[in-house]
Amino acid sequence: MSECFDGMDATRSEGTVEDQQRMLDIWQNIFKTTVKSDSDFFDDLEGDSMAAAAIVHWVKVVFGVQIPMVEVFDQSTPAELSAYVDTVRSGSTN
Repeated sequence: MSECFDGMDATRSEGTVEDQQRMLDIWQNIFKTTVKSDSDFFDDLEGDSMAAAAIVHWVKVVFGVQIPMVEVFDQSTPAELSAYVDTVRSGSTN
């Protein structure tokens, strides 16, 4: 079992509720604040390219998929990015 920052478990789980929580954990650890899945936008959290790169890195570690950095800006809430990652994992991206 891999350990991420702040003791976050990097084992992969199935199910959107667990995935959304893992995505929230990633964002909260990067931004060092409480993040709400549906209402906190990347820009509102003063996200920058370094934060986007960190999110991309931890998405790869936690979910096992590589996403383009631009998706962090395009899917700008944890809920939207979690849904995108689910799509990538299922192999049905455009």
